[in-house]
Amino acid sequence: MATSGVLERGGNCFGFLRFVLAGLVIFSHSFSIGGFSGEPLDGTNARTLGFVAVFGFFALSGALVGRSAEDATTGRFLWHRVRRIFPAYWVCLLVTAVAIAPLIAIIRGLPLGSVSPSGTPGPYTYFTGNFLLEIRQYGIGNVLKGLPYPEALNGSIWTLTFEFTCYLVVFVIVRVWISAGRRNAVLLLVLATSLVLTVFAWRGQIAPAIVLPLLGTLDGPLLYALWSTFLVSACMALWRDWVPFTPRIVTVCGIGFVISIPLDLFLPYGVLLLPYVILGLGCYLPSFLRPVGTKNDLSYGLYLYGFPAGQILISFSLTLWGAITLTLATIILATTFAAVSWFLVERWFLRGPGARDPRPSLASAK
Repeated sequence: MATSGVLERGGNCFGFLRFVLAGLVIFSHSFSIGGFSGEPLDGTNARTLGFVAVFGFFALSGALVGRSAEDATTGRFLWHRVRRIFPAYWVCLLVTAVAIAPLIAIIRGLPLGSVSPSGTPGPYTYFTGNFLLEIRQYGIGNVLKGLPYPEALNGSIWTLTFEFTCYLVVFVIVRVWISAGRRNAVLLLVLATSLVLTVFAWRGQIAPAIVLPLLGTLDGPLLYALWSTFLVSACMALWRDWVPFTPRIVTVCGIGFVISIPLDLFLPYGVLLLPYVILGLGCYLPSFLRPVGTKNDLSYGLYLYGFPAGQILISFSLTLWGAITLTLATIILATTFAAVSWFLVERWFLRGPGARDPRPSLASAK
């Protein structure tokens, strides 16, 4: 079959995959939050299981956003992307600043003044400093001091800066491609250039940092790698009627992707197979999983609140915590936050006034 069938509404398990990827991120972060050793991919080129899951998110988003960029006007595309990312993100920042940080202080028996001690960045700067996706502050006051991972209340939000950057760049490329008469040479040139830059960046032959207006300073090699994953997936969507899609090819790519991790080839090579693997799983997983997340998609909220939920739980300092136990408890608590986020914030912006999307199935792309 062609890739086009995978992208049709109701024709894939993308909603289920988003939940799985968010769960993998929470599982991986539980090792850091709880101070546990033994993260499955620790010491490999792939870094952590959560790091790999982030690339999985980008592989999903690339295809969905690439096709959305092909259909939407500039204003509508930007509106759809902003309403998907920012409202829930802003509420998460606010909830973390005014509720989660004080709650952790109370749980740990700290004075509420520890949330905003003199000379230490507090709740206000956490919200305002991170408002436009340039992540300037990860902690709040001294509420995490003494915990296994005191560096961040939410160690997941850094990916949103990279993702929104990919949204904007892929839209520009798609518009150029359309203006050029949808010539494949345009996309091939961009794709080849991106892959070469990614390889050079990971070899240290390109500047290690990239400064972007409003979004701040981004890690260059990481941006190139995430962008290449995103672009490969977007190209698969744009070439959906020509890219072959069979279980055999998906299996071969999946084996190559898995092998790249122990061979320390995940970056920058193994990630290039991930878009095909992710789309393949979305197509060939059991069909009864396809309804997951189609009506009520809690995956974005689960991703946003997974890290702070873990910090809340580890604040109880219970000796029974282990990585698995902490992961399961975190998923339960984060799902509660995610449900509130979806029903009170995300759903309204996705389905409210002005939210009509020519391809509704793409609106849930994280």
